[in-house]
Amino acid sequence: MKKLLLPACCFLMAYDLACSAEIKGTLQQVVDGQTLVATGTVSVGIIAPGEGTRLDHTKAVGEAYAAQRIARLDSEGKFTLTNVPEGVPLYLSVFMRSGFGKFQTVTLATGQVLDVSQVVPDAKSGGVSCTGEITWPAGVVFREKAVRSFVLSGKNNNWVYIGGSRDSGRFKIENVQPGIYRLGVHSPLQNGQDRYDEVEVTVPANLDTPLQITIP
Repeated sequence: MKKLLLPACCFLMAYDLACSAEIKGTLQQVVDGQTLVATGTVSVGIIAPGEGTRLDHTKAVGEAYAAQRIARLDSEGKFTLTNVPEGVPLYLSVFMRSGFGKFQTVTLATGQVLDVSQVVPDAKSGGVSCTGEITWPAGVVFREKAVRSFVLSGKNNNWVYIGGSRDSGRFKIENVQPGIYRLGVHSPLQNGQDRYDEVEVTVPANLDTPLQITIP
């Protein structure tokens, strides 16, 4: 993991960034028809040059944690992040303990205060159990017993689902709304490096058999 975070830390050190912006908000979540206080964490990472549309969610969140730009939702679902960098592309992530997450890319102006208050949709209704198995190209060797992280995100970085798998490419993510998603997979390689792959997947309303996904 340190090898993953070092480039991001170096990126921070290479630029003398102004940090007068602020991000705050109040988050609630609908569970079984009731609107409750959301629980989880919020982080802000700097998007490194070259990330573009193939944004490695794990890498961006890792940069945020390395820089300690994180906040926990309090007992009322509120949070405030101060001294946020301005004038650079940022990766704002909200991880809910229900398994839902929110990813948003923003660039803040000098002194801007961004309010991201919202109500999270019900995480327990209307979805399907999405299972699948990923196959990587021959010759790709992963670290033994390493955990791979999966992020199933909407094409516009709307609400997403987070999961993980140990020892294999099998995954299971509960309560997924049918639709077209980007499946991002972060995996640690045997040579000590980290690999990120992203493919488009369609989750049907009736998922009778596991999705078979082949990484090119």
